[in-house]
Amino acid sequence: MQNELVIFEEIKKPELFTKDGSEKFCEKIKTQFGGMIFDISTKKGQDECRSAASMICSFKTSVDKERTQSTESLRAKVKEINSFGQNIVNVLQELQDSTRKPLTEFEEAEKSRIKTREERIAQINLFYGTRAFNNVSDVKKMLADLQTLRVFDWQEFDLTAQEIAERAERYLQDELAKGIKFEAEQKELAELRAMREEKEKADAARLKAEHEEKLKAEAAEKAKKEAEEAAAKAIANAELRAKEAERLGREAAEQAAQKERAKIEAERLAAEKAENARKQNDEYKKKIYNEIMTSLVVLMDEKTAKVLVKAIATGNIPHITIKY
Repeated sequence: MQNELVIFEEIKKPELFTKDGSEKFCEKIKTQFGGMIFDISTKKGQDECRSAASMICSFKTSVDKERTQSTESLRAKVKEINSFGQNIVNVLQELQDSTRKPLTEFEEAEKSRIKTREERIAQINLFYGTRAFNNVSDVKKMLADLQTLRVFDWQEFDLTAQEIAERAERYLQDELAKGIKFEAEQKELAELRAMREEKEKADAARLKAEHEEKLKAEAAEKAKKEAEEAAAKAIANAELRAKEAERLGREAAEQAAQKERAKIEAERLAAEKAENARKQNDEYKKKIYNEIMTSLVVLMDEKTAKVLVKAIATGNIPHITIKY
């Protein structure tokens, strides 16, 4: 407290508003307050930080006030005093800001921490009163989302958050029960409709089958009568066709016999012709062989000539053939 009084006394001295005086004053304030360290995590530290920043603000206000008063009596030095005084104010403002910075940052962090939890609580509260229109899957998803939001480091908001979450959960559980009941009722109605439709289909199928059976019986009776008439007609026609077939069969058998005799005669003539051709070919080849032998016996003995002709005729001598 003594130091603060001394500073306030120095503020009232005219030499404060000189270059040398202002620099010494600012240096003194920085020395006293600039190196202060506060434990912001404790209430004592927060109070100390707040008190220091407030004291610096008081110094700043006093300097500014003294500067204003001095300009009233020393108009000639208004410009100089304002310049040095404003410099002091700026320095003190910077010192005030830097001194209070830990507390400011703590307060901002607190605001963010509180805002995060309040917004999360608001999200949870939205589940209360939300209509799911009997959609069970939607309600289950909302319950899962609610549990996800509920698990959080609530700190001092824990009681409020849990109360709101429990209320929302009770509401959603009621909605889930309604949805399950609604779906069960709809399923039962669908089954009843299906049973009714099945019965209607069965009745329609039975009536159709009875009608078709009646039509079949009538058709069978008609077909039987027509078949009897057609059978009688068919028997008569069959007798006529049998007689005609017998006649045609005799004629066809005679024609077949004639064709067979003609075929046998043709085959005999063809065989006779082939035999004559073979004999003529053999005689022609014999003639050729004799002519070759006649030419060869001039050059060699008859036995060797026969062997040579036979080898040529059978193709056993390459590049030599007999032209017939």
